[in-house]
Amino acid sequence: RQLSNMALALNHDVLHGMKNFRIVVQPLVSVATGKVVGGETLLRWSFNGRDIAPAAFIPLLEQNKMIHLVGRWVFEQTVSTCMRINSYQKGYYLSFNVSLQQMSDEKLPEVMEQILSRYRVDGALLIAEVTESCMDADADKLQRFVQICRKRGIRLALDDFGSGYSSFRMLLRYPTDIIKID
Repeated sequence: RQLSNMALALNHDVLHGMKNFRIVVQPLVSVATGKVVGGETLLRWSFNGRDIAPAAFIPLLEQNKMIHLVGRWVFEQTVSTCMRINSYQKGYYLSFNVSLQQMSDEKLPEVMEQILSRYRVDGALLIAEVTESCMDADADKLQRFVQICRKRGIRLALDDFGSGYSSFRMLLRYPTDIIKID
């Protein structure tokens, strides 16, 4: 019962302006300088006044086909935040996570282009993080997404490398700019 109530509330919140959602930025610090140079945007959602773990609500978003709307919102929040921070700290970059289902969003390239234009943010200030499990799941979707990112200057990061059946063959097939080791 709790899970079905949570799923209903989650869908309601997505359809009503991302109510109870927020992003937080986990800072990334340069080892050389000790200064914050970027960050990773992380999605958070509250249900009944409590934060719910992404591992609990992301699968529900994917099941209910809401992940595309949420992914677009996260991208916009990331770009908007990046623009604001860059107004006082040039070169600050942000990363955002992308699931395999989000890569199948046919409108994603157009949406990304519109958001980058609206906020006048250079794609080079963004990093799309994909998990290792995405890399072998659907090669065509991944290749299309890589092309979209490359065209806009968005760098790619392979998240959680080593958590599955990783191989260096995958890195040659899908060159990434950053590898985050699990």
